[in-house]
Amino acid sequence: MCVHTQETEKIKNLIYGFSLTGEANSLSFDKSNPDFSVENKLGFEVGGSLFFNFSDRFKLKSGIGFLVKKYTFFEDGFILGTDLLTGGVSSSKLIIKAKYGEFYIPLSFQLYPIKDFLFFSIGGGAHYQFMNKTERAFVSTNDTIDKLNETTSNEMNYSMRVGLGYDMMWGKRSLLSIEPFVKAYIKTHIVSSASLINYGLEMSFYF
Repeated sequence: MCVHTQETEKIKNLIYGFSLTGEANSLSFDKSNPDFSVENKLGFEVGGSLFFNFSDRFKLKSGIGFLVKKYTFFEDGFILGTDLLTGGVSSSKLIIKAKYGEFYIPLSFQLYPIKDFLFFSIGGGAHYQFMNKTERAFVSTNDTIDKLNETTSNEMNYSMRVGLGYDMMWGKRSLLSIEPFVKAYIKTHIVSSASLINYGLEMSFYF
């Protein structure tokens, strides 16, 4: 946190605010498998934040957020009954259109090698996934579509996150923080053969 007066330093040991985040949802999977591919899509997060100012060099951030996740995963090479009926050599593709929400409780440590404004962050978070509207279907080479029932349950997941950010004072008592980050989920969820990775930009405003 940028501190310019002794009065502000005393008041701002604990501050609160809100954050807005845009992120690209991607998947980490075996790139050597030519049957796997992914279509990255944009998601977003809104949330409330708490900022603990322990010293000029070390700070702690937490809060609660609501996230929307979207991405599409493709897996080729399936041989179904409709493929055999074509009389030729063909295969079907599994398409998973993931769309769901998450409640998110983050916890990150912010280290300031350059006093009060440039920081490096490392941390993680707990996620509860819900509002699952994921769709799964097999699409054959003759465009036959076989929709599958979605059986994914709501569950907890966890993530690790690293970022590099910048703090700036907004007026006399408010703080604006901008942080590009990378976040990786520990457990697989929608796609059993891939893990979710986010590349995002978070803007937080504290007052």
